[in-house]
Amino acid sequence: MLSLLQNFHFLSVCMIVFLSLSIIFQTIAGVMIHVLLQESENMSMIRMFKPSAGLQGIKDFILEVVETAGPNPCPPMVVGVGIGGTFDKCALLAKKALMRPLDSHNPDPFYAELEDEMLEKVNKLGIGPQGFGGKTTAIGLNIETMPTHIAGMPCAVNINCHVTRHKTEVI
Repeated sequence: MLSLLQNFHFLSVCMIVFLSLSIIFQTIAGVMIHVLLQESENMSMIRMFKPSAGLQGIKDFILEVVETAGPNPCPPMVVGVGIGGTFDKCALLAKKALMRPLDSHNPDPFYAELEDEMLEKVNKLGIGPQGFGGKTTAIGLNIETMPTHIAGMPCAVNINCHVTRHKTEVI
């Protein structure tokens, strides 16, 4: 574990950032352990929708969270969205979406198009770099999903600054 932490370099390390790391362990195929280290995100929200809120409810929520965050997450920001699962799984999905490479898209064409649409709408909010206005409020918006109970539709939006420091190792 120490060598894993030694490989987790920051351009500027401060003790507060280091103490706020999220560490996620996941077993893969019963043999490998997938470890994700990520600095804490800020300005995140989760909402438990009724299915009647529909896709428009999810879109409005994403924009609401970004607009509420404003300049606080030091834009341009990276936005991770989790849809489905349970309350806790939804938050984990949003965190995983936040860690996905910025040049990747959800493999489902519906969600890939939704990622592009929402990134465009987020940038039209005009918050801009450092909140001084402009066309680039976010440099990436990724969505992860999973099935959920028919009576609910959880959605989590996880926001991080443009650096989005993270490291993944398989041990």
